[in-house]
Amino acid sequence: MSVLCYVLWWIIICNGNAALMVAIVNRLHGYPLPEWLIHVSHKIHYLLLLFVPAVILLATGWYGPKLLRGGSWNDLTLAWWFVFAFFGLATLRFWWSVTRRIWRPTPRQQLRIESQQQHIGQELGRSPVGLGPYAWMTSLPGNEVFQLQVHRREFLIPRLPLAWDGLSILHFSDVHFIGTVDITYFQRVVEKAQELHADLICFTGDLFDDPKLLPWFAETFDRLQAPLGRLFILGNHDWQLETEPIRQELTRLGWLDVSVTTQYIERDGHQIALKGSEFPWMGKNPSFQDCPPDALRFFLSHTPDNIGHAQRERVDLMLSGHNHGGQVRLPLIGPVYCPSRFGCYYAEGVFWEDPVMLHVSRGIAGRHPLRIGCPPEITKLILRSPQAIM
Repeated sequence: MSVLCYVLWWIIICNGNAALMVAIVNRLHGYPLPEWLIHVSHKIHYLLLLFVPAVILLATGWYGPKLLRGGSWNDLTLAWWFVFAFFGLATLRFWWSVTRRIWRPTPRQQLRIESQQQHIGQELGRSPVGLGPYAWMTSLPGNEVFQLQVHRREFLIPRLPLAWDGLSILHFSDVHFIGTVDITYFQRVVEKAQELHADLICFTGDLFDDPKLLPWFAETFDRLQAPLGRLFILGNHDWQLETEPIRQELTRLGWLDVSVTTQYIERDGHQIALKGSEFPWMGKNPSFQDCPPDALRFFLSHTPDNIGHAQRERVDLMLSGHNHGGQVRLPLIGPVYCPSRFGCYYAEGVFWEDPVMLHVSRGIAGRHPLRIGCPPEITKLILRSPQAIM
């Protein structure tokens, strides 16, 4: 019985240690750290995942009080009791966060959702794998990297005037041109996106991992058209490259950079102010205080970590990406790795953080072409006015 009890505690320790290491790595990715430091943190992370449980097993199970060899729990020192309790609390904290995420209700401001699955590889008649790195991942069992989901979500925006009722926005994020996923995949995604016929197009960052593929944009997403314009911001992967050529190319093609200037659209005297943020990697979070007080406030932020700023600025709609939905969602647990100061809470989906309606896209691709239980997506958002649905 004593051995069984110890084994159960050791499993709890493994769980708590893994949860702690993952939480640290996730939060480190929420800050503008050099890429080399991120790589070092990954190696330390994987080392500690194995090293800490092994040390505890040897120090308390095989040696010391020898709890796996008939030793007594009374011989466990106070320091080791503290270690056991610490990892026990870490385990409880992990399962509490999983439970909170699973039971988080869908905001009542989301009125409707329709989804379609589009298997791009089957439509093309081949797997659209290019010559970039990590190509072997695309053939892993269960990988949904080419199974695009097309969503239509209808939101109630409390301050939306009747004049703007039915405004539609195509939101897409995290393209990650790196060469592993071939250009034909993105061209087919663009065809699906254009069929949605949105009024406004918003891209929320992470366009490139390989700067040599800059010409791909003109052959893919620049084909998207919308009567109210095409807006963009950049992300942390773009930040790791030379961002100025990217901005210049998108601007030359007619896309509007809302990270540097406010864009206004107007209908029947009712304005919408659109601003963007690439913080914390570039620039700073914008202020809406210079906007007309009755103007709606739409905020493009690469990371959902800027939600607190959006709340303080009384933003009506916030669009984000960055977290990729976690890319791999485990049964029951859901996503594990998300590059966010909030862990996996804002991995993907819809959130009401009063007064902000937040939509976090899972993105279209990633540096690593691996998606399990978390297919890529594009989304058409349809905004409704309270006056229209009363």
